[in-house]
Amino acid sequence: MLFKSLARPLVPPPDDLTVPQFIFDDVLQHSTYTKRPANIPCLIDEDNGREVTLDDLRHRTDDLARTLRTVHGIGRGDVVALIAPNHVDYPVCVWAVHRLGGIVAAMSPGLTREEMIPLLRISKPTFFIGHLDNFDTVCSSARTVAKSPPILVLDGEHVQPAQENASTLTALSIHHAIQHGAYLPAFDEFKLRGGEAKTTIAFLCFSSGTTGQPKAVAISHFNVMCNVIQTATFNWVNEEYCPLADRRFRPGDVCTGAAAPISAELTTELLNVMPDIHLGQGYGMTESCAAVSMFPISQKVGTLGSGGQLVSGTVARVVKTDGSMAGFDERGELWVKGGQIALGYYGDEVATKESFIDSWYRTGDEIIMRENGDIFITDRIKELIKSKGFQVAPAELEGHLLTHPDVADAGVIGIPDDYAGEVPLAFIALRPATAANIAADQSGAAEKAVRKSIFKHVSQAKSSYKWLTGGIVFVEAIPKSTSGKILRRVLREHAKSFGCHGDPPAKL
Repeated sequence: MLFKSLARPLVPPPDDLTVPQFIFDDVLQHSTYTKRPANIPCLIDEDNGREVTLDDLRHRTDDLARTLRTVHGIGRGDVVALIAPNHVDYPVCVWAVHRLGGIVAAMSPGLTREEMIPLLRISKPTFFIGHLDNFDTVCSSARTVAKSPPILVLDGEHVQPAQENASTLTALSIHHAIQHGAYLPAFDEFKLRGGEAKTTIAFLCFSSGTTGQPKAVAISHFNVMCNVIQTATFNWVNEEYCPLADRRFRPGDVCTGAAAPISAELTTELLNVMPDIHLGQGYGMTESCAAVSMFPISQKVGTLGSGGQLVSGTVARVVKTDGSMAGFDERGELWVKGGQIALGYYGDEVATKESFIDSWYRTGDEIIMRENGDIFITDRIKELIKSKGFQVAPAELEGHLLTHPDVADAGVIGIPDDYAGEVPLAFIALRPATAANIAADQSGAAEKAVRKSIFKHVSQAKSSYKWLTGGIVFVEAIPKSTSGKILRRVLREHAKSFGCHGDPPAKL
């Protein structure tokens, strides 16, 4: 059976706008559109309390776009790599590129050089935006895909002009790029014809595959705008559905969010500290641009353990292992479709055909759908680990672990964590000589040293969310099928036997 959103019906956005036109240009005719009061900031800098209004964002975006166009020649179809943490000028960088018709390839600022280079080879950027904190990594990685790559540095208020050319690369702080743009001539803004917003790429965002090979998810301008409208419609924005004091979103409210699931216990603890807040969970993924489901306004506190309900304009089906359609309270893989579903995987036709099928996206998550619309995620069919909102491919970690001199074989799974959602746990089959040495050492020092060495082997090469914080378990052999595939369900059951975070047994 098909499961349709129980929320208000969706009136989709126009299909001839870019994202910055949608945000800035007062051209949207929609019931959810709200004219923002000039005195209410859009962003607040957590470091210094600086408030940034919509007009500030508009002017900074246009001035930066002038510099990118006039000085660096950024235009339609050019890919700009944005490798930076949260920053009040992050959206300015995004929208300036979009004003010119460029594509933003967004990457995690915590990537190591070895992790970043494959993403750059997929996206092929011609311009780079980094941050002072990861400047050396961005420079080193950028040189592998461009001879003298131009780089814009966020947080550049702290960079003096004389220091900007200290590197052999062309580096410019965002502060000075925006200042310079104010004196440059106007640019011809990139515009779309009817229907083109649905096919024109705005973002390349990266998602790991089950093989450990990263894929660039191509997200259109329409995907972004549609998900904004879906969320606004779902949350009854501009509707007087209850007294103003009880509404979820009010002018001037400060909102925050997280990218990892929280347990029922942590939800209860948060409510004890902040009893008057609206608190619940949603569900989404890179391939859905953002939201597939959210907790509805009928629930001040979302159903504990639930991923919420389908947002407006979203249709789902739940497919059993035999290919038949599941009904309410039956397990199966979640397939979804709607205006927020991405175009596919950039430059990867095979992977696109596997996951994007006749306008449906196969999520790889096993769920149960309740009759009231609540979605419960029960398992992950795909082998991905989702830690702190990031995707971790077990095969990537397993391949790296096999390069350690003491490791003969490895299997990695995700285990529940109240803070991160999931964290990686590694099962390790040691080389015979190492295993014999540990067995002969009654003090346990040898085992402790090997465990520490393996952990360091990963932590020195991978981003922190990929570290083996779930633990390292030594086993005699990694369970595999006759075809050689790791039996992760067996490993997960074994992890449950020692409570995941307890003192694991030495053998499987």
